[in-house]
Amino acid sequence: MTRDPSARFMEDLAAMLTSMGFPRMPSRVFAALLCADRDDLTARELAETLQVSPAAISGAVGFLTRIRLIHRRRQPRERVDRFSLGTDLWLGPVTMEIEGYAAMVDVLDKARAEGAVTGVAADRVDETRDFFRFMVEALPRLYGEWQATRTGSA
Repeated sequence: MTRDPSARFMEDLAAMLTSMGFPRMPSRVFAALLCADRDDLTARELAETLQVSPAAISGAVGFLTRIRLIHRRRQPRERVDRFSLGTDLWLGPVTMEIEGYAAMVDVLDKARAEGAVTGVAADRVDETRDFFRFMVEALPRLYGEWQATRTGSA
């Protein structure tokens, strides 16, 4: 029996994400939402698509929501949450990365200012700080370039 190409793609994508360190069930939920024919799915629909328990979906959507990769919302007068990737799929995760990198710069600056590291350790801290500072400055520019290519204004 030949597997459905869409199901095979979802599993291949999830396996690739997992091999990169992304948790398995969030990888599968992300792949299912990416491949869905609709803009959003309920937890029940995700569980049916992936043939897993609702509890597995609950943990996965919690993780994906925390990293701003998916959005949770309810329709008026509905009692069920709907999950979607949103219209600007990568804005949330990129913004979260920028915020994380900026926090890293602050921690490293504080360590240097307080003399917490010296010698070669200080050199490594400086290089790490400089890298993350570069990323804080570069990511917004890169994201803007990405947006421009999407709108055709590049």
